[in-house]
Amino acid sequence: FSTGHQIDELALAMQGFFSRVIESSFVAFPIHLLVDTNLTNTRMGIKASVYHRYGVPGNENGSIFTPVRYSMSYYPEEISATQIFQRNLAVGGIAPVHNDMQHVIATSTKIDELLDEVIKYVEDVMAGNVPFDSKLGRSLSDAIISVPQIDHSVFKDMMNNSTQDLLMVTYLGSLVRTQLALAEKLNTIL
Repeated sequence: FSTGHQIDELALAMQGFFSRVIESSFVAFPIHLLVDTNLTNTRMGIKASVYHRYGVPGNENGSIFTPVRYSMSYYPEEISATQIFQRNLAVGGIAPVHNDMQHVIATSTKIDELLDEVIKYVEDVMAGNVPFDSKLGRSLSDAIISVPQIDHSVFKDMMNNSTQDLLMVTYLGSLVRTQLALAEKLNTIL
């Protein structure tokens, strides 16, 4: 891979080297990944291409990069982090540091908004305003089935206990910081 918004001579030399090295292996062509870390047009552009040499047999003196399709996959943790980065880029590029409670509130608000969209869609389908999409219906059914069936009171107790645990950890962390600051002041006085 290389960085920049266009393929340069260094990338050409690098791909030429790697294509000669792997000619004897089972890989057909090395793929060159170009990542625009300069954020041209306020986006981190990504391009994938394959290096080909061309010319008459025995005298291949030209080369070309052919674009190839690619897809990106993420772990669930990376998706939430990427969404935070994108949201901060739209706001002004500065990422505020959230404590755990603010993150829980923001996530809960986002889930609530998404659930409102789903409810509106289902109501529109039931009223006949929107045509039914069987693929989306199956996806919704799978999502509902995957949710564990927990009694409302049990879930409320679990949520309250988790919230209380989070508040206790936050309080203890604050208490430790206060104790360290107090100990530091006492050491400077003595």
